[in-house]
Amino acid sequence: MPHRLVMLGDSDISRWPAGLRDLSPAPAENLAAGGAVMSDLLAQLGDWRSRGDSEGEGNAAALFLCCAGENDVGSGRPVDAVLETLRRFLDEAVGGDSGDDRLVFVGPKLEPWLADDVRSRRLYA
Repeated sequence: MPHRLVMLGDSDISRWPAGLRDLSPAPAENLAAGGAVMSDLLAQLGDWRSRGDSEGEGNAAALFLCCAGENDVGSGRPVDAVLETLRRFLDEAVGGDSGDDRLVFVGPKLEPWLADDVRSRRLYA
C-alpha cells in the first residue's frame, strides 16, 4: 500500500496546487498554512493524528512533506530555538513508534523580500 501524503508547514506548502496532490497514488491532505512557524508543524501533525483514519486506509504509513523555518527566522526567533523545535517535530513525526512513516523536509528558500537586503540574507542563510 502506498504511503499517504500529508503536507505540513507554511505557505511554501499550503500554496501547492491541488492538482499535485491528485498525482499521489494514496490519499493526500494539505494541512499547511501561510505564516506557519516551526511549532505550528507540531500542531498540524497532532491535528492530523488526532483525526485518525478518515480515508479508510487503515494503518497506511504517511509520507510527510514539510517546509517551515522561514517565518521563525524572519520574525527574529533564535536559530537554536528553531532547531530545538525541529528536533521535537522530527521525533514526533518519524521517531520512536512512527512505524513506516517517512519525511521529506524542504529547506528554506531565498525569499523575494531578502533580494535587496544583504545583511538579512546573510542571517537567513
